[in-house]
Amino acid sequence: MRDEIKALEQLLPRLVDRGALNDLVLRGKSEIYVTDTEGNHVFHFDRETHQFTDLNLGRPVFEPNGITVSDDGNSQYVGDDLGVIRAWICERTKHRT
Repeated sequence: MRDEIKALEQLLPRLVDRGALNDLVLRGKSEIYVTDTEGNHVFHFDRETHQFTDLNLGRPVFEPNGITVSDDGNSQYVGDDLGVIRAWICERTKHRT
């Protein structure tokens, strides 16, 4: 039996006025974090409001490519050309460690 892949929702291009959205990771049911490799940004996307928020990770990011959240959901890791940034996730607020 084949498992089916079902899209949860689709964003209209006008909602995604960014460079090259690349990787994404989910935290819970409503929080999505996404990298914009060409624009050198990491965004939080709220599925309820359909709003992007540019995250401050403590330093500029350079071609971010790779993002994950720790198993306990408290830390986020973003890879870019300089290495890996670890950021604490506290109610959608980022602080560099």
